[in-house]
Amino acid sequence: MRWRPFRTALVLGGGGARGLAHLGVLNALRVAGVPAPDFVVGTSFGAVVGAAYALEPDATELDARFRTLLDGERVARVERRFTALVSPAPLPGLRGRVSGLIGSVRRMILWNRHALAQSLVDSVLLVDVIDHIVGAHTFADLHLPFYAVTYDLANRTDVIVGEGSLALALRASSAIPGIFEPVAVGDRILVDGAVFQELPTRPARDLGADFVIAVDVGSSVPRGMPASAADVMQRVLQIRGERLRNESRSLADVVITPETGEFHWSAFSRAAECLEAGFAATHQVTDTILHRMRAARRRTLFRRLFPRETTLTVSCLVDAAVPLPAGPGPAHVGPAAPGPGPGHPAGGRPAPGRPAPGRPAPGR
Repeated sequence: MRWRPFRTALVLGGGGARGLAHLGVLNALRVAGVPAPDFVVGTSFGAVVGAAYALEPDATELDARFRTLLDGERVARVERRFTALVSPAPLPGLRGRVSGLIGSVRRMILWNRHALAQSLVDSVLLVDVIDHIVGAHTFADLHLPFYAVTYDLANRTDVIVGEGSLALALRASSAIPGIFEPVAVGDRILVDGAVFQELPTRPARDLGADFVIAVDVGSSVPRGMPASAADVMQRVLQIRGERLRNESRSLADVVITPETGEFHWSAFSRAAECLEAGFAATHQVTDTILHRMRAARRRTLFRRLFPRETTLTVSCLVDAAVPLPAGPGPAHVGPAAPGPGPGHPAGGRPAPGRPAPGRPAPGR
């Protein structure tokens, strides 16, 4: 009999600065005594927070680390860079109309200047933020199994990364299409996993989760008349994202929804509000989480007594700039390089609780 233990997953959705609410969620779960998850799955900024938590599963320390980041210049530069490209709230009267016209012309010039580039914002800013959070750590350094979700434009498929370079995986998962430059790794062109998995509950289930806590920090959809053609296109994308998130929400046992939907993805200056919203939303459902977790443990007993295999493949990303030790090992996702030997994060035995790279994930 191949019995396996009860598994819980924490799923952290994408949303840029709104993802700072995940820090409040983690603090509230700690205060309520909710057991730590068996693994974490994240997309975009949810992947950044998830990786940091898996690296150091202490919500208090994690909060302090992100506050240091937010007090610095790295994140402020991201917000300033994008603020220049979005429309501010209109001012009343003739002066407001003239100011709006001048602003529109200025933004049109800025958009046109970037239109032929691969990204609107210099990806160096994203690299700086991620390096501050995870440095040169690999998935093998994590205290909790963690998976980052990204999307491959070349092969038109979701990619679940669970081995190799943490920074490279987070860059790929956070590469918002059109905003940050895609990450090319081997024959793959990787962008933000929110293309189809803004709230990656499906990967969490496929990885064998019996109980899923999902945190949805997606944007809310305005109901008024769009002010411009750009607003119409943005509205369509928001509606599409909302529909995909609703499908993902249906796969979770508990969904936490902080009230951050009105915040722009680049509004890192509203960090305190995001953290407070995350804590408040979680505090309201902690009793529900504990109750449903106990029920799920009983409900999934038969499934765990007779687990079935899954064909989900967990990928490994290796930065070509980092030399790998010589020796045999499984193939990695990336440019041709000598195979890593046993003990290396891209080869040998997998870390506890995670499948080997390029191989099916454990059965449910």
